[in-house]
This record gives sequence, structure tokens and C-alpha cells, in this order.
Amino acid sequence: MRRHSCVVMLLACSLSGLFVPLAAQPVSGDIRGYFPQFVLGGGVQSTIVIVNPSATSRAEGTVEFFDRLGNRWGVVVDGVSWSSGQVPFNLPPGGTRFLSPETGDWPVMTGWARIRAHSPVSGSILYGGTAGQAGFPAVNAALLYTIPVENRAGEARTSLAVSAPEGPAVVLKLRLLDRDGKPVLGGSGSLDISPRSQAASFVDELLPGADLSNFRGSLQVESDARVALVALHSTLTRLSPLPVYASDQTSFFSFEDNLQGWQAQAIDVQDAGAAKADWSIAPSAARWEDGAASLLFFLDNLTDAGKIWIQKPFLVEPNRRYKVKVSYSFGTKDYGSLNLWRMITGVLPRPPQTRDDLVFQGDTGHGSPNDIGYVWLDKNYDFEVESGPDGLLYVHLGVWGTWETPRGYYFDRLTVSIRE
Repeated sequence: MRRHSCVVMLLACSLSGLFVPLAAQPVSGDIRGYFPQFVLGGGVQSTIVIVNPSATSRAEGTVEFFDRLGNRWGVVVDGVSWSSGQVPFNLPPGGTRFLSPETGDWPVMTGWARIRAHSPVSGSILYGGTAGQAGFPAVNAALLYTIPVENRAGEARTSLAVSAPEGPAVVLKLRLLDRDGKPVLGGSGSLDISPRSQAASFVDELLPGADLSNFRGSLQVESDARVALVALHSTLTRLSPLPVYASDQTSFFSFEDNLQGWQAQAIDVQDAGAAKADWSIAPSAARWEDGAASLLFFLDNLTDAGKIWIQKPFLVEPNRRYKVKVSYSFGTKDYGSLNLWRMITGVLPRPPQTRDDLVFQGDTGHGSPNDIGYVWLDKNYDFEVESGPDGLLYVHLGVWGTWETPRGYYFDRLTVSIRE
């Protein structure tokens, strides 16, 4: 990508080593929104505004800052240095906090940020500088976006900023459509984004083979993992945020304090004799991949057949076919190839009630022949399923005990994305 000065808040410029982040402490609370672009330096000031909408309860949380490479980005706010890149807030009912990290004479630096909080809050980001001013609300992450695009040589350009906040590397597929919804010659391409990093560019830079000298249409952005994205329209005298349409229903669960609306279920945990399997599914601070907790599935499998899982209904249109992607981090210490349990992950138009209803997805082993303790594995499953007349899809995941022994497994960073 080339550097451009006309839209300074959407540049992917090199970062300097002005801050040396220390080891970050775990930050709890659910993710309440992302800012795919955060800019300091080069005459630009970024301000994040947090509002507590509750009329009765305090809102406690943290704003986390990352540089464009995904490293913790230390900032100074109100004269206080937060070298871990984690700035806490504690708002009274109806309270507001403006976070304006200090900026100096250094070149422009870009990155991204997110909000964590134990209760709902609203957030927005304001950019100000010599190129103009613009603002965006905090956004969610999704898999498929549509962006309006206008490019006119020397007059107007469209740019986008995107962050891959959840860990894995991401490949974005780009597809440019004209005003009639038809593909544009030379308007297809891709963009690779490293784990937890951020990128920003003008659309004409991303698709140099397309004629955008006088163009109005749209850009479709499809990702193989959730990303957060914003877009900006710029002219010689004005900066404006563009509406970005996410055409998939994407939900993220980190299980910091509770099951976040999921229900714990179990079958075959008591046999015809005296055997009864103790089991539990609850947040645990013992291990995590996101935040400061994960969901611990424990089963003392005395029946040699116990199955425990969580399930949650997602509202869609009735009697339609959907593509559903379920992704999560799975913590297991099972090794070798003997006595492994089975994974449960599936999507159904009705809640599973029997063994035959559950969907099984391989074993619980981490692949090593040796006992190396717990290992986090990335699990990704794709489904095509038709919703029922009630317009619900039930996602379920857990473990099936196939060996008579007590075991514990951890689930974290769960994402469910649904689109037609």
C-alpha cells in the first residue's frame, strides 16, 4: 500500500517504538464493540467516547488498544501511562468518559481498539486533524460486508479499514459491483491480514486493475473469519463515514461471567443401576483464550456414556436455508489415540433431546503422542440447514464421554455466523 496524506485516519503507516508495552493483565468483561481504526500522531487526534445507558447501575470495563501488527499499544491518557494498552473505566448511571490518548510530533500511527464491559455500554470514536473530522460508532465483527463506493479522479475516494481481532490470519475476498449490481472488469481481488492485525487502504489501491476514475457502485468483502470493518468517503474538503452493511448475523461469546444465554444440557448421566455421573458447565478463570475466563465442561463419566453440551436458539426467517459457521477455541489435555472422547458441534431446526439428535465431530485429542497438558485448538465447522416454521436454529456444542473417567475441557472465543 502507498502512503496518502489526504485521508490520514485511514493510512496503514509504520509504527514507531514510542511505547514499550508491559505484560498485560487479563481483562474481563464481554466485548461490546470494535474500532477497526485508531490513529495518533501526524496531526491527528482520536477520541473514544464511552456512555453508560443504564439509569440505575454502574458500568465497569476496559478499552484495549492494539497497534496495526496486533501488539498491545501503550497509551497515555490524562497524564497517566497505560503501558499495557488497557485503559479502565467505571461509569455511574448515565455517565460518560472521553478517552483521548496523548499525541505528539511523531509520524502518524494506526491500530485498532475494542471495548470490554460487564454490562452494556455504547461507544463511538472521533477523528480530528488537518484533513477534516469524522466519527464512527463501535462496530461488531462479521464475515460478509457490502460497502457503497464512489471514486472520481481528483475529487472523491472511498477507503476502508479492517481489523482481524480474534486471532487467526484472515483472507478477504473483494468483489466490486457497478450501480446495477454487475461485476466490474478487474474488480476482483484479495487481501491477507495477519493474526490480530489491522490494515487500511483506498479501494482503488486494493483493486488496481479496475477503472475507478469515475465510478459509483459497491464492494463486497467476504472473510473466512470474523473481521471488524469501517469505510470512509473523502473529498478535498470533507470526510464522511459510509454505511457498511453486514449481511450475516454474527455473535461472539467469551463466557467471562456467565453462559451468555446458552443453556447447559446433559443426557445419559444416570444409568438403570446406581451409577450417576456428576457434571457441570460453568465459567472458569483457570484457562482462557480471550478475556480472563472460559467455559469449563466437567464430566465424571461413571455411566460410560454421558453427553454434556450447551445450546442456544438463533432467530432467523422461517422455512429458509442458511449457511452457519461455528468457530471456537477448545482446550484439551487428551493425547495419543486411545480412550479419546467425542466432540459435539451441530446446528438443528429444533433443540437436540436424544443421542441421535446430537451432531458429533471427531475426537477430543490434541494430536500429541505425549502428555503435554492442556492445548488450545481452533475448531471451525460449516453447516447448511433449513429453519423450521418457528424461524429458529439451535446451535449446540459439547463433549460425549466414551470412557469411564472424570475429565474437563475448556471452550472459549465462540463465534456463530449465520447467512442465507
